[in-house]
Amino acid sequence: MLTRLSQPFAVSEQALQLGGSAGIAIAPLHGSGVDELLSNADLALYRAKKSGGHAYRFFSPSLRAHAQSRRLLDSQLQHAFANDEFELHYQPQVRLADGAVSGVEALLRWRHPERGLLGPRDFIDALADSPLALDVGRWILASACAQAAEWRSQGFLLARMAVNLFPKQLYHHSLIADVEAALRHGRLSSDLLELEITENIVLNHEEAAKPLARLREQGINIAFDDFGTGYASLRCLTLFPVSRIKIDRGFVQDIANGAKSAAVVRSLIGMAQSLGLEVVAEGVETTAQAAFLRNERCEEAQGHLYGKALSAADFAVYLSLARLVAAPGGPSRETVVATAAAS
Repeated sequence: MLTRLSQPFAVSEQALQLGGSAGIAIAPLHGSGVDELLSNADLALYRAKKSGGHAYRFFSPSLRAHAQSRRLLDSQLQHAFANDEFELHYQPQVRLADGAVSGVEALLRWRHPERGLLGPRDFIDALADSPLALDVGRWILASACAQAAEWRSQGFLLARMAVNLFPKQLYHHSLIADVEAALRHGRLSSDLLELEITENIVLNHEEAAKPLARLREQGINIAFDDFGTGYASLRCLTLFPVSRIKIDRGFVQDIANGAKSAAVVRSLIGMAQSLGLEVVAEGVETTAQAAFLRNERCEEAQGHLYGKALSAADFAVYLSLARLVAAPGGPSRETVVATAAAS
């Protein structure tokens, strides 16, 4: 059925092509009633689409258990947002030439009442798929801009506050208004904000280029996160108003031992520079990785070698011990990055 469906057909002298996926549930193994069978087939269909589409999957009990677990997580996320359990932590981005802090990325954490502080792997995918993503995304934007403005008022003149966008934010009509409101509320200059998106969330959504272009015209920077892992890296660079790429940590972690990863990183840096784009390498954990990137003229790096993600209070202490790259609005601090602060 799927093979026949994928064959092109003519309509009004135009050749059209469809694709499909299927979820399969069989009685009595997967249910005895119509409603139960349809429900289980729908779960199998969701798994087929999730695997990339143009496929079929049979129902299994694990799909039902996963769906129940997901519903519970969705409920917990709603509760977490209503009770202010989300918080932002901050990780430095440094200039490779001298280790000076050039910017910071705001990263979401969940202060779970029973499980403690949770990283994004435990909840971010579920949050991104939920309707809650818009509200949480707006809160992240507003909180990050306000925090950047507060640090600047204390003399920490960071050149950049990077914030990740959820896919739902990128496609929603309120994106521009939400960003403008966050900047206005935080009294932060637009050129100090950087919005991070991934290649995969803009793939097949070229209409997202228009609002991003308007934001770029206002001076807001746009960065591609996890660059090199998507399906249309080069095409994305021509369609979207990107100012910076962030090389995926998977390539960076293998550059010291893998010739192929080193070649990929080298080519990404060269391509970005030829296009006039800045480059940040993610996941830098060793001095050997940093040395390779520096030799290849990569401008900036981010990773545990320079500092883990810290709470706002702890990051303020980190900044008090750090040398900052000169930012718009004032001179740089001249104290030296302390090894203890980056450990």
